[in-house]
Amino acid sequence: MSLRTAILTLLCGAITLPVALGVVLGVGRLLEAMQDAAGAVVLGRIGLAVGMLWTLDLVLLVIALAAQVCLAGNEPPSDM
Repeated sequence: MSLRTAILTLLCGAITLPVALGVVLGVGRLLEAMQDAAGAVVLGRIGLAVGMLWTLDLVLLVIALAAQVCLAGNEPPSDM
């Protein structure tokens, strides 16, 4: 996997994971309101896992972007 592919994959994760987190937590609240405590707890833990995954994704995205900048060197842009 090239660095560019890794960055694009991490960027897609950074965009979609907060949406998934919102959906999971929203459905968990809905189940809690419907008095399904077990389902709400399960979705709360899944939401915690998705939140941790999102945080890890953002950290890895910053590291990958830093690696790309370091590997690019100090060359001037080619369009100048």
